[in-house]
Amino acid sequence: MNIGIMQPYLFPYYLYFKLIKKCDKFVFLDDVDFIKRGWINRNQISDHLNAKTFTIPCVKSRFQKINTVEICPESSPYQKTKLLKRFNQNFKSCKNFDKANNILNKTLEFNTNFISELAIHSIKEVCKYLDIETDFSCSSNLNLSPDLSGENRIIKICQILGGEVYYNLPGGKSYYNDRSFIDNGLRIKFIEDSILNPDDEKVFQMSIIEPIAIYDLSYIQKKL
Repeated sequence: MNIGIMQPYLFPYYLYFKLIKKCDKFVFLDDVDFIKRGWINRNQISDHLNAKTFTIPCVKSRFQKINTVEICPESSPYQKTKLLKRFNQNFKSCKNFDKANNILNKTLEFNTNFISELAIHSIKEVCKYLDIETDFSCSSNLNLSPDLSGENRIIKICQILGGEVYYNLPGGKSYYNDRSFIDNGLRIKFIEDSILNPDDEKVFQMSIIEPIAIYDLSYIQKKL
């Protein structure tokens, strides 16, 4: 059984979804520390060929677990409106704008006070569109020991779920020790980036919502 484990990101880029597609079970790592200026509550879309960051503001998040961090009720409505306006201005002419805009609106209208739930909802909405099916769960529901951290926490999750192979994104190669997984009866593999066209690469490195607006569904699915 293939297991994927990642923090929940807001509209992550395409490799996140390639990872999900590869897995039988996918766990949102939502009971670890929230990283300020990470990708949990923000991402990037193009603005006249330059990458511009969009953010959903959160209440003070220092030393908090991801699943306890709340969305800021005062400033988030403005930022959501700003994101929708920017997306409309930059991608209105794209042939699949309506489909992407629908996913964006459905996510931003989702009724929750917590950024982890909003990020997870964004990922699930995109998976529906991409026709990706897997078994989702959250690490906060696994009653893990707070003393477990790093790869030991990952290994324990895989063991609880009966995993045989742990899949991660390419950036994880420098963080994980193959021997630690082998010693615990697991294998570790990494998703490879399949974007070869330089023009495509610029688009696919942005939030997934951008390629959805620009490309046909079948074209994106071939990249996954």
